Amino acid sequence: MVWPYYYDVHILESRRDLTFVETYPVDDVDSVAASLVDDVAMKLADPPIFFGEREQALLNAGFDLTPARLGPARLFRVIANE
Repeated sequence: MVWPYYYDVHILESRRDLTFVETYPVDDVDSVAASLVDDVAMKLADPPIFFGEREQALLNAGFDLTPARLGPARLFRVIANE
């Protein structure tokens, strides 16, 4: 699912400063990767983090997900809930 984002940014725009991570480790699992919340918490001080969907695991962990439009895509920016 991350391939279209990767292709657009890395190939078409020649940007190498972004990282893309699959939220779900495998197709037949209904929950996000166990490390997702910890990874987001550790990397939130770096450049902004966006998700393609409102991930309930992040909301449950106390993060806010603010809608943001990036080009034609509607994503959700992760904001630390203070």
